[in-house]
Formats: sequence, C-alpha cells, structure tokens
Amino acid sequence: MRQPTLILTRPQASAERFAESLDPAALKGVQLLIAPLMRIDPVGPPPAVAEGQGAVFTSVQGVYHAPQGAGRPAWCVGQATTRVAVAAGWRAVQAGETAEQLIATLLASPPDRPLQHICGEHQRGDIAENLATAGLNIRRTVAYRQTLLRLGDAARAALGGPAIVPLFSPRTALQFAQQAPENLANVHIVALSDAVAENLGNLRAAELLVTQAPTGASMLKTVEMLCTSLTSA
Repeated sequence: MRQPTLILTRPQASAERFAESLDPAALKGVQLLIAPLMRIDPVGPPPAVAEGQGAVFTSVQGVYHAPQGAGRPAWCVGQATTRVAVAAGWRAVQAGETAEQLIATLLASPPDRPLQHICGEHQRGDIAENLATAGLNIRRTVAYRQTLLRLGDAARAALGGPAIVPLFSPRTALQFAQQAPENLANVHIVALSDAVAENLGNLRAAELLVTQAPTGASMLKTVEMLCTSLTSA
C-alpha cells in the first residue's frame, strides 16, 4: 500500500508550525507535503495603535502584522491567537472560539476605549461594522492580504492517495475544490468548521470530517487520529 501523504495547504509559516505541533508518533509512516494555497503579504508597515486604544484579533496573522502590544488590551478569537498576542506584549484575553462569540462577548461587556480590528483583506463577515452598528467605537484596519495560489503538481500527484488534507478556512476550501483533481477517492479531508466543509461543494472524497470544535487543538487531534488509522490499516 502506498504511504499516506499529509498535505498542508496553509500559508508556508502556518503550515510549518502546524506540522511541528503534530505528535511525531502519529506522523510515523506518513509523508509530509507543504503545498500552500495561500500566501500572506503585508500591505504596508504595521498600523499605529494609540496608547489609549485596544485591538481585536481574529487570527494569529493579525497579531503578526500588528505593532507590539506594549501592555495595551486585546480581545482575541481562539487560544492560539490569544497566546501569540500575549507573547507580542498585548494584555490579551480570549473572547471566544469564533467571530460570533467574540462579537457577543464585546457587546455584553463593551470596552471603555476605541478599538481596531487588525485583519486581512478577506474575512467572513464584517466584525467591525457589526460592532460599530451596535454602538462600539471600532474600525477595521487591513494589515495584510491573502493571495490565493494554485495547487502544485506535487500536491495534485499526492491526491491520487491515500492522502489527508486539513482545511482551515472557507476561502482555502473553495480554492481547493476548484483546483483539485476530480478523482479524490483516496483522499480524507478534515474541515475546521461546517462553513469550511460547505465550501467544498459536491467534492467527492473518501471521507470528509468536521472537527468537533473550530480550534487548532481539535484539528491536531483529528489529523493525528487519521494519520494513525491510515498507517495502521
């Protein structure tokens, strides 16, 4: 039986961090292929955040493209984003696992200062607009762009299977669905959320799993389980 390939389609640095987080025991017998479907580029220097302002981060990329926190407050989506924000000097708190939960948290306890949602050009929904409409002093600051990439020849060949493909965002899922070969009979796809899975359309794969929670930890657990089961079969 052909050795399974774990194909990571996240931006290069994010894919490398995810791979390093996986249990080496689960990766035994699995080939690793990093094949980004997206590239992250700054749109300019980090935006200025005044001393009396706070930040909203919905991804680690927002933190990476923001200035150092210098003790200023930040409200974050997800444990990983919160952890990175704390390391960058922000007085960060996790305000939910999803954008919807973050909005609910901020509306339930509105911050006493202006906020900037530091994010990329593409995002699901407009968090700043929704919060501003509800009365919060917040604006959206685009700090980076997400450029879609084509699926490379090595990835297309690996999709002959067996292969495992974790997908983290609806936009990447749509790009994958449009770029992937028609025959995915030996491909196991893991979607971070229902929204990610929905963007795969009628794509026919051997298996489509949705993680129990839209978190990096849940994705790690699911991918490790798949790696172990495919190599022990």
